[in-house]
Amino acid sequence: MRKMMSLMTAMVLATSCCAAGAEQMVGMPSPITACESLEAVNEKAGTELCRPAVMGVTDESYSLIDCGSFVIGEYDYEVNGRAWRLRGALTLSTDISGVYIDAEPAFPQPGADLTVTQGEGLYLAQWANMNGQYVLTTSSEGMDEATFRAAAEEVAQQTAPEETCEADVSDYVIYDGQAFERSSLSEETAAWAESYERMSDEEKQAVTSVPEELLGSPFAQPVFTLKELEGKLFTFTSGAGAWSTTLAFDADGSFGGMFSDGELGDTGEGYEDGSIYGCSFSGTVALVGMTDEHTAQLKVTSLTLDEGQVPEAIEDGVRYVTTDPYGIAEGDDLEFFREGRTTSDLDEELVYWLHLNMEGTMAETLPYDAIRDVTQETGFVAE
Repeated sequence: MRKMMSLMTAMVLATSCCAAGAEQMVGMPSPITACESLEAVNEKAGTELCRPAVMGVTDESYSLIDCGSFVIGEYDYEVNGRAWRLRGALTLSTDISGVYIDAEPAFPQPGADLTVTQGEGLYLAQWANMNGQYVLTTSSEGMDEATFRAAAEEVAQQTAPEETCEADVSDYVIYDGQAFERSSLSEETAAWAESYERMSDEEKQAVTSVPEELLGSPFAQPVFTLKELEGKLFTFTSGAGAWSTTLAFDADGSFGGMFSDGELGDTGEGYEDGSIYGCSFSGTVALVGMTDEHTAQLKVTSLTLDEGQVPEAIEDGVRYVTTDPYGIAEGDDLEFFREGRTTSDLDEELVYWLHLNMEGTMAETLPYDAIRDVTQETGFVAE
């Protein structure tokens, strides 16, 4: 029976993957691949599939189903001769059940109660949490709905995010470039936002509704948004020497930048007046977290040199060389510091880059906004 259920639902799922955007064509390889272990499935699908906490689990198999914008992890097993199937995926906009039944299953949302649907010869349980969307199915033959629900709720509990200590849960929830205090949101809305932030860009575009609490007044208000960076010019320089890197932000977290380093002693034939290394560039940052009310965690999601810059040129006795910017790169982790943030925890090098001890007296709080590039160990000061 398990093999028959596996074959039928695999065929249905292949069709549903096509509907989700992974176009199926004759001659293309199957999107379904076997996997060596449950741990490997979770690693590749980003899920938290688990073995049920019961005795007698046998005949286990594991597979991955590539649906283009997301991957479904699948775990088949038997308990006392009964076949079960557990699926999970990091998507909230596509039904991953892979089964068609008379009653339309309720689409799961994080924080909502687990739903159970009974079709012809089949039970279907669906739920969602911060670790993705999950589906559990088994035959309804010889089992009542209450027994199935109890089994599904036990599995759902095992797939839930681990609850450790209160300090492990951030006081802030991130949604679409905004940071909200967790205490200002319901648990359901907080879980929805955290699941949304784990989606791919394609998955986010498919979302059709947003909890009202995240839409602003008169609901919860964000404590930080990327718009706070708009119009500010941040400069990384030592204050000595003819070099600097500058960043200018727009409201959506995109930025333009300039790097310039003048080397008057770097001369040669035709460029007796020295050399200037530099570039213009552009990029984007994303809000990924809040440490406290004065510190936001950012990520450089893209950074490219602007088009049209020649690698090297000599003009009016000066050599101009295009190079990568200094002090920031794609993939870097950043921290945005608000004016007024305490400085007691900043290391000596960052204090130097942020010019906090220029006259021999250490400022107790930041007199301006600043950005720390955690990866490069550099600092940018707002003008």
